[in-house]
Amino acid sequence: MNNNDLSQHRAMLLRYAFLHLRDHAAAEDAVQDTLLAALHGNESFRSESAIRTWMVGILKHKMADYYRSLEKQAVFNDWVDDDDDPNAALEQLLFNGKGRWIGTPSAWKEPDHALEQAEFWVIFE
Repeated sequence: MNNNDLSQHRAMLLRYAFLHLRDHAAAEDAVQDTLLAALHGNESFRSESAIRTWMVGILKHKMADYYRSLEKQAVFNDWVDDDDDPNAALEQLLFNGKGRWIGTPSAWKEPDHALEQAEFWVIFE
């Protein structure tokens, strides 16, 4: 398998990636990563399926990686603005202007009281 074999499938892979990702740059990146992985991993291709099928399988994994990376970014970006320092945003969430905790710790319940409550609900049911 050489570069020409791989480049024959590039247009199809790009259409497939854009159809699922809806982002030209992300689709280009996924296809480029796919072609690179296929080139480096051509020893693992066993000819049990068509090369096109094998490459689409690689592309699906690359697209899954892309979506996983978006989830990680979304969790972090939910509470951090692009302009802000991440530590400053965290401090605003946890501390007031005087540097004291915003929330107070919840009171610990007495174990005996919790046991009585559990027994009550068992009897009640």
